[in-house]
Amino acid sequence: MDTPRILVIDDDSAIIKLMEIFFKRTSYDVEYCKDGSQAQDFFTNKNYDLVLTDLLMPRFDGIRFVKWLRNEQNSKIPVIVVSSVKDEAKLAILKEHDIVAFFRKPFDINELLKKIGEII
Repeated sequence: MDTPRILVIDDDSAIIKLMEIFFKRTSYDVEYCKDGSQAQDFFTNKNYDLVLTDLLMPRFDGIRFVKWLRNEQNSKIPVIVVSSVKDEAKLAILKEHDIVAFFRKPFDINELLKKIGEII
C-alpha cells in the first residue's frame, strides 16, 4: 500500500509549522503550499489522498480552490477545511462542495489527526 499523500494549503506560516511538526510523527507524505493557485500547480502534477485547506487566503482563497477542484477537475478527493471563518454564507458553500470536515482555528491537532485517520 502506498503512503497516503496529503496537500495542505494555508498562508499562515505558524499553522504550516505546527502541521509540519505533527505530520512528521505520522506515516503520511505531506506537501505544503501557501494559496489555491500554488495548490492548483501541485494538484495537477501529483495525486493526493486528502486536501487540508484554509479558506481565507490572499490571491486565490480556499473556496475558489475547492470550487476548481470539484467543478473543473471533477475530483472527489476528500477535503478538510481548517479556518477561522465564521461567515455562514461561506460555510454553506462548503456543504455544496462535499467538504468532509470543518475545524475552526484554533483547532485541536489531535482531533484533526484522528479525523484524517478515519478518512484515509
